[in-house]
Amino acid sequence: MVREGKKSLIKPFALAAVLVLGTGLAACSSGSSSSDSDSAPGDDHVGDVVLEGQPRDGYVGSESCLVCHASEHAGWADTVHGDMIQVADEDTMAPWAREELKQALANDPDSDILEIGRDHGQLQSIDDIRYVVGGKWKQRYVVKTDEGHVFLTSQYYWSKEDGSHGHWSDLGSDRDDRWHGYGAGSVYEDNCLGCHSTGLDLERLDAADRAAADYTLGSVVTELGVGCESCHGPGEDHIDSPSSANIGNPGAFGAVEQVQFCGSCHGRSGGNNVHEGRGDAYGFELGDINLHDHVQILDVTDAEGGHVTHNPGDGYYAGTSKRFHDDGASRSHRMQYNDMLQGPHAGMSCTSCHDVHQGNALKTADAATTCNQCHGAHGRQFTTEDVEAIMPKRAQSSNQPDIHTHTFLYGGVGKADPEVPRNDDGELALAQVQEQMANASYIGSASCLNCHQDKSGWANTVHGDMIQEAQGNIRSDALDMLQTAIDTPDAIIDDGGALDGEPYSVLLKYEHGATGINGSITSIDQIKYVVGGKWKQRYVVWAADAGHVFLRWQFYDSPNGTNPRAHSYGEARAYEDRCLACHSTGFDFDAVPSVRTAEDDLETMVAELGVGCESC
Repeated sequence: MVREGKKSLIKPFALAAVLVLGTGLAACSSGSSSSDSDSAPGDDHVGDVVLEGQPRDGYVGSESCLVCHASEHAGWADTVHGDMIQVADEDTMAPWAREELKQALANDPDSDILEIGRDHGQLQSIDDIRYVVGGKWKQRYVVKTDEGHVFLTSQYYWSKEDGSHGHWSDLGSDRDDRWHGYGAGSVYEDNCLGCHSTGLDLERLDAADRAAADYTLGSVVTELGVGCESCHGPGEDHIDSPSSANIGNPGAFGAVEQVQFCGSCHGRSGGNNVHEGRGDAYGFELGDINLHDHVQILDVTDAEGGHVTHNPGDGYYAGTSKRFHDDGASRSHRMQYNDMLQGPHAGMSCTSCHDVHQGNALKTADAATTCNQCHGAHGRQFTTEDVEAIMPKRAQSSNQPDIHTHTFLYGGVGKADPEVPRNDDGELALAQVQEQMANASYIGSASCLNCHQDKSGWANTVHGDMIQEAQGNIRSDALDMLQTAIDTPDAIIDDGGALDGEPYSVLLKYEHGATGINGSITSIDQIKYVVGGKWKQRYVVWAADAGHVFLRWQFYDSPNGTNPRAHSYGEARAYEDRCLACHSTGFDFDAVPSVRTAEDDLETMVAELGVGCESC
């Protein structure tokens, strides 16, 4: 579904950290529909059975994507989101939890682990558990009631003896498994299903008879779990005629759009401002940049909201606040966006680090290597210990710290230190900026653009042409003039410029006033650098004992490229002594040789040729 004015639009709602498909579905589509004879009374039924998610409204199901995109399909199927929600059965429920529930039903029907949320009494049969949420850290169990689907008030957790996590099917006897209270005060389809499914249809949900025996979550979504079309949009047109033009692509959008799209699920909110009564961000779509208008993203600086101050205690629901530590960092899972808003990577896209088609959800094998994609290009090399110091596990999924903090502030704290002076925009005061600059290493503009793609327009400004290597950067008309000077030096210039009437040989001359050196080049290859490129160009050559000096002319042209001409230029001092400091980034005065008998490159004196990001 594409809305006018947008490249693509994802109908309604997605989790963009990892593309996944819940396994164990009762029915799974491969892009084909049931025959009419099997579809009474409607397309939601096969006989008397309601399908657990079925293609409609242009959706085709993740299995249809597998045909062409096998590697991407395999990647997200290996992520934790593959267990987002599944039909409950012996294959999807952790066997130890299933056995403990059975034992409680047989021997202790009043057990706390059998309690159903929202005062719906006690679980009567293991078969009353319709769905399972989760599979790596924990599982929650969902029961159908007349008001909708509701959680048991306890969650089942596990970890290995060393504290690490893995899918329950990978664990043996060396596990630490336990039950913890969860509260379970929400109706699943009103607060959770938008993030946990693909193609939730709010009109169908509003019209559904939740008390009906055949009502299932699959009747209001196109796919259980977060499938391919959660992030790429309905794929029917793409299946019929494969083209990048008829399928959504989160990577085609800017950092703001991407991070807000991810934040629509990975950011805790206090409610949906558009769809009253919902707790998720249903309706927020890829390409939108109004997430904070759409939902009430919990703000750590909102003291009156009560999200920060809390009593000490252990566990997911300890204290008066469920969501933030005292220093502002998140204490609940699914709060990476809330964290990022507080730190230095607030404007960075999630996909700068995360690959949505990789089993580990990272672009590389581990977090330190991911950090070094940008930070290690020319500067600091991050280690695993560095990552643990900056992104410690402080948020909780399994009632113990197991989720990395995403503030990117040392110690995993939130709310940047209030003792550090900042201006009204939250930027560091000048003294702190100067201190940072004095102790930092230059990494080059290319590294900056890895994250700040929205600043790539810098390369098209005049500063992008301030000084460049000559190879491939001399204007074509200027090359013709220089070649004429070399081939027929006595020919007379007649281009309407200031050098009309002079022989072309003047274009080859250079001069250095302090030493009295002057000479002429005999080959265009002797030109080492070009200064400028929009209105004019000057050409820099090496002169022994003098350094880098200009040819004694400039190339000019009109903005529309119709008036190329040569003009005289009188600068007779070395470029590194007169110009380089303003024309470069990270100029090092001490690196400028005082004795210039050997030919030194300008690159040895600066961090970057031209006025790059770090100049400012």
